[in-house]
Amino acid sequence: MLSRKEAIQKIFKTHGANSLYVTNTGYISRAVYNEFPSFPNILYMQGSMGIAPCIGLGIALNTSRYYSYYKRL
Repeated sequence: MLSRKEAIQKIFKTHGANSLYVTNTGYISRAVYNEFPSFPNILYMQGSMGIAPCIGLGIALNTSRYYSYYKRL
């Protein structure tokens, strides 16, 4: 099983710099920021208490680009 850090790195390596990332509240946002502090395509949903999946779904439904959804790391 991958560690949280390894999973984050694998997701970003798989989807690359041109992807948009929406992070959930709490530790995952901080962990992503620690790995990619200058990455411009990350929307940090601090204090949102579960709204990140809704935002990700809204983005996915309004784009013709390929998308992936990760519920949990």
